Amino acid sequence: MPYVALAAGIGATLGLYKAALPDADFWDATALLERQRMILTGREQALLARACMIAEGAFGAARAAIHVGATEVQVAAAAQAQLEIAGLREPAVPRAGGPSAWPVRAPPTPIAPMP
Repeated sequence: MPYVALAAGIGATLGLYKAALPDADFWDATALLERQRMILTGREQALLARACMIAEGAFGAARAAIHVGATEVQVAAAAQAQLEIAGLREPAVPRAGGPSAWPVRAPPTPIAPMP
């Protein structure tokens, strides 16, 4: 008798599998698959490292663009430019926008920590 391992959450699809494989014995492989998902492959590790480097570049560009009088649009454009240099072709920096484009003001007065 063939065995078929399925993960939880397949819902109505299970009925289709059972109809297609009436002689199969089904068992829940959720725990096995969850453990396997915890282990990153070398390719996944490399992709995450690249994503972190790209994000660091974008945040660094945004940080460098922030100064009194800079607008939200200017800061977002600096970050977006770095993302595009890295190869991203879609807008990825959300902005609040608005007519004044939220200019950066002088640093706020520090707030005392809660006791």
